[in-house]
Amino acid sequence: MSDEALDEQYLDRLEALVRQLLEISFRNADDLWTLQTDLLELQRNIQASIGDAKKAKDRNLLASLRAVLAQARRFGDALAWVFFRSERQHIYPLGQNTRVPVAQEDEGSRGALYAAAAMAQQGWGFPFLHDITNCLRIGDISFIDPNASMPVTVEVKSQLLDEQPNEDGSVSASYRVSMLFADNGPAPQLIAETNARLDERSDPVTGDFSLRASRRVKRQVERMISAQLHQTAESNTVLHDQDKPFVSLDVESDHESHWDVVTRVIEAARASGYASEAVEDTFLYAAFYEPDGLTVAAVQREELVRDLTGSNILGLKAPHKDGIMITSVPSVHEKGVDYSIPYYLYPLEHSVIIDLLRGRLIVVVISNPGRFAEALRAEGFQASIKSDGPPDLLVATDITDNVGRNYRVELHNLFIPMNEMVREFKGLRYLVNIARAMRDGVSASAESGQMWGRPESLTKPE
Repeated sequence: MSDEALDEQYLDRLEALVRQLLEISFRNADDLWTLQTDLLELQRNIQASIGDAKKAKDRNLLASLRAVLAQARRFGDALAWVFFRSERQHIYPLGQNTRVPVAQEDEGSRGALYAAAAMAQQGWGFPFLHDITNCLRIGDISFIDPNASMPVTVEVKSQLLDEQPNEDGSVSASYRVSMLFADNGPAPQLIAETNARLDERSDPVTGDFSLRASRRVKRQVERMISAQLHQTAESNTVLHDQDKPFVSLDVESDHESHWDVVTRVIEAARASGYASEAVEDTFLYAAFYEPDGLTVAAVQREELVRDLTGSNILGLKAPHKDGIMITSVPSVHEKGVDYSIPYYLYPLEHSVIIDLLRGRLIVVVISNPGRFAEALRAEGFQASIKSDGPPDLLVATDITDNVGRNYRVELHNLFIPMNEMVREFKGLRYLVNIARAMRDGVSASAESGQMWGRPESLTKPE
């Protein structure tokens, strides 16, 4: 097969895996496990081809392969959302780490796969491999028990001890496997020696339960404990993660959904090649479609500029500041964690999902962060657009503690609900409701005297 068709070959394999999920064509747990291992093998194959393209200095092929790999990793994210039951509180904390590359096939990875299968047979639950995802960057495997409140996540360290050929041509191998847990309760049993938890600092090579573990293992320990603390945090309660206070909040949002608009735009684009529609003077939803695959010329349409300038999206009056944020679905190269539902799980026809995967269809959301800030100011926040870097908001609010001291508090990490709002086509009230819940939660904690023990952790009291 020629290099020009290599990316299409990989897309064919990925599409076959995606259809298994869309059509729910798996029959049992073995099929679901095979779906994961097939995806892992595909990602490894693509990564190897990327290495070859680098050596050959073939930039066009390299770009195409990287785009396919991004979609394969995003499909791994979709599987994670399915197995984690779309519980954001369980998924998001496991993404708080640096980017994890595609796992190489070596003795360590093979040992981890064998261990996962053996542990599943011993009743740990169904194993989910983090290596096939971009969104799960802490831990190696999560075991899913439908009767448990949340998955059990473990780090797996394996070492090949012995390997012997069999008469039938197969190979028998013996591994030493050590597992690190974040669970402070009883760990599931495989064999007695594996019943170790993170707080015991199990040494991954010797199996000794001591403080002799490497710095790398200790960092993994800290990350897993931190993730589980956030996963299990009780709502509306101030907790501390390595002396940093945080509050987990339950939010009920009455925001508008724009799925009807997006579906209408997609249907029109598949009929004519392009369509768009503006909503709330904040979002322009545009879709581009070419049955033989989109080209640069196909998305550089004058109609898009006309529709944007003809809307009121960029109509803010001074001193307020307009901004432009352009988001595509799917994203071509995703390096950071995408905190939103993967497009494979969108409530769209299967043929539309496949069109997105194969590059025949793309949805573009053009939004104005200045409108985000305007809506937040209308709710009493101090809000402005960040002047440099990627589009972001600077948001602050004033609160009073239980003895009458006034504080100005900055609301951080609003880029997460911003991303959810844009990529999941939610109305502007979604972001506002999240910010209000953050303000109400912090204010309630202050009024009850739970000012985290250190007022200087906020700005100085007025």
